Amino acid sequence: MPITRVTQSILHSSTANMVQRQQRRLLDAQLTVATQKRIRTLSDDPTGAGQVLNLRTQLAQTQQFLRNVDRATSLANAYDTALSQADTLLARARELVVKELNTAATSDTTREVTAVEIIGLREQLIQIANTRVGSQFIFAGHASDAPPFSSVVPSAAAGGGNTGTGVVSQIAVSDVSRVTGHQYQIVFTSPASFDVLDVTQGTTLSAGNVFTPGANITVAGITLQVTGAPAAGDTFDITSTAAGAYAGDGGEIRLEIEDGVLTPINLTGAQTFLGAGLPGGLDIMDLLNDVVEALRGGDEATLAASLDRFDAAQRQIVGQQAVIGGRQNLLDSTVARLEDAALSTENLISSIEDVDLAEAISEFTRVESAYQASLGAAARVIQPSLLDFLR
Repeated sequence: MPITRVTQSILHSSTANMVQRQQRRLLDAQLTVATQKRIRTLSDDPTGAGQVLNLRTQLAQTQQFLRNVDRATSLANAYDTALSQADTLLARARELVVKELNTAATSDTTREVTAVEIIGLREQLIQIANTRVGSQFIFAGHASDAPPFSSVVPSAAAGGGNTGTGVVSQIAVSDVSRVTGHQYQIVFTSPASFDVLDVTQGTTLSAGNVFTPGANITVAGITLQVTGAPAAGDTFDITSTAAGAYAGDGGEIRLEIEDGVLTPINLTGAQTFLGAGLPGGLDIMDLLNDVVEALRGGDEATLAASLDRFDAAQRQIVGQQAVIGGRQNLLDSTVARLEDAALSTENLISSIEDVDLAEAISEFTRVESAYQASLGAAARVIQPSLLDFLR
């Protein structure tokens, strides 16, 4: 039987390999303690690693649902606040009408004061209806990147038979409390003078006004400028949209808050403030506009009838609040389930991939001792001597 001669070089190589193996074991034990993970790569436990990957995918989905619920909750809170403000505002407007109806000494002056205050309330309602969360207008439906409601928007058009070179260069609302919604007309009686007519009522508001190109001309709270050289007989028609015109849409926005569960998270301005799609729905913007017109026209019958409309408007707002309240209850119960599911999934992941820390530290201590022993043995084996060189 042949005898294999163990040379010094073989002995050195074997010793070095032993030390390297112990180093790798020590590094692995160190990483196990540092990360407190039993599975750090697929090769550590292919079956367990596959389970962990599936569970992490499930956990990520649950966390996305939680983010969706958080977004929906923020919106619900914003809607609730806006609707509460709208209800308070409508109650104040109704109170003003009742006060005007019950005042024996009512006059054009008192009615005008009330009209101006209600116009202010209407403008506040428009601001409420244009509430934003972040950059999104929450009552605009899918068209949430622009304000859904506008105040009075004036416009002016030159008469089709004009022969001069006059044009309207600027137009804007200068006093929203004076805007009536009537159609007006500027009629040039000569290149240097003009009259202002209320076309809606068939009256002349002013006559013989001196024209200066580019100077402000104010008609019922609307200020415009005419430049160029109008000719005698030229006309310019002035109109305005009613306050509270809606530019949003009726789009419903839904979010998935659980697997396969889609829930609406928005209210549209068309539904909430204009009554679109609601049984007995009421256009609240029209109500306020009608009240202002009735106050200025001394129309007590319309004012008296508006009280029932105010009651309906408040019921409409409270009804929308009830919708939001129902959503908030759903979201509260959903977030509790999702948080429980996330915690259970995290615990399951931990049970598969985590280590018992005390056991891991004990194993590290044992491997470290073995490594130190291997270093001592290696030091003795590879110490050089004269005989080593003679072999």
